[in-house]
Amino acid sequence: MHAVRRAAQRSFCSRRHASTLIVAEHDGVKLTESTLAAITACAAMKPITLLVGGSACKAAAEAAGKASGVDSVTYVEASSLDHGVAEEWAPLVVDLAKKGGYTHIAGESGAE
Repeated sequence: MHAVRRAAQRSFCSRRHASTLIVAEHDGVKLTESTLAAITACAAMKPITLLVGGSACKAAAEAAGKASGVDSVTYVEASSLDHGVAEEWAPLVVDLAKKGGYTHIAGESGAE
């Protein structure tokens, strides 16, 4: 019995709390359906932070903050992020991941 209790304590103590950064896709006003699906898929890995980027993306960031399951939103207004080019997004995502200590990074997948 004592060994079982110690094993359970080790298991409980070794669990990491999950946190997720999702790179959101939007049309400048609202999130895409595939981003909403990514939020749903990551629901067990809360808290969830959405990263919204692009030129004039404040309205989309505000809408993102109202999406069910989203705990916080970070947005970056920069035209270099408008076209989803990995070379533009990667340094931003890496920097946020390091600063935020996220255990998971996700993005949407769709043809929208």
